[in-house]
Amino acid sequence: MKSVSIAAALSLLALSSCSPKSGGWEDLLDEDLSKWRVYQSYALTDEYVPGHPPVDSLGEVIPPIGYDVNLGEDFSIEELDGEKVLHIGGRYYGCLFTKESLGNYHFRLKVKFGDDKFEPRKNKARDSGIMYHSTGECGHDGWLTWMRAHEFQVMESGSREGSYGDYYNNLGTHMDIRSDVRMESPSWSIYSYNPYSPYHTMGVSGGGATCGGPDVSDLSAEWTTLDLICFEDKAIHIVDGNVKMVLRGSAMWDGEKDIPLTEGQIQLQSEAAEVYYRDVRIRHIDSIPEEYAHLFDE
Repeated sequence: MKSVSIAAALSLLALSSCSPKSGGWEDLLDEDLSKWRVYQSYALTDEYVPGHPPVDSLGEVIPPIGYDVNLGEDFSIEELDGEKVLHIGGRYYGCLFTKESLGNYHFRLKVKFGDDKFEPRKNKARDSGIMYHSTGECGHDGWLTWMRAHEFQVMESGSREGSYGDYYNNLGTHMDIRSDVRMESPSWSIYSYNPYSPYHTMGVSGGGATCGGPDVSDLSAEWTTLDLICFEDKAIHIVDGNVKMVLRGSAMWDGEKDIPLTEGQIQLQSEAAEVYYRDVRIRHIDSIPEEYAHLFDE
């Protein structure tokens, strides 16, 4: 592979100010980081305890790497098979996040994992994620890295931990998803998506929650295509053309009450695994696309 630029990433269309005139796709690959920023926290180890910052040999808290550093050129644009792709090295926990707050869009990309894995996930599945409707500052979650957000899981197939398109909440965000309860508690709950079951709220009163489902990715494909459709308080997670789950009632818990959450920044995670993204595109939408509208019928 040939490196094209340092600290390069994607350029995301600012929907609030320059939506595509025809609702067409906007190619987001860019070489100058004009619409994105970088945040990195730490190269975490197996000894890391969530929520507790690493300390040095004297017991002093080590500060995070911070914003706009791109240590180790962990985020770069490279040429792969004649195409420009985003390469996330994965050595440091971190993210690329858009400068603009985005709402009412169809976001699409292709992804595949590289070979490298690092602690604390060296013996676990390769992991990344698309975090959407992100708000606030980076670094206040258990991994001291990301903003408050919903997560569209990006995880290699075959993992017992989950698969592409699963839902995770972060820092008090929550969605209503038709699902079966696997484990439910005030601090952490686990659900399985079932389009025929009642709606359950993922992350009531600020608790943590995940919702998974069968792996619907095309195992024969080199790249996995992911589509995220967001309109008002609704979202759809789609993997290789297959609907993984349907979500509604997007909100966040501020410690006292729920607040609607219908837009925000997009984060692409660096989470101890090497990953490549390509064909990253977005388009503005005025409604849920017709072929998916029936999924929200009662």
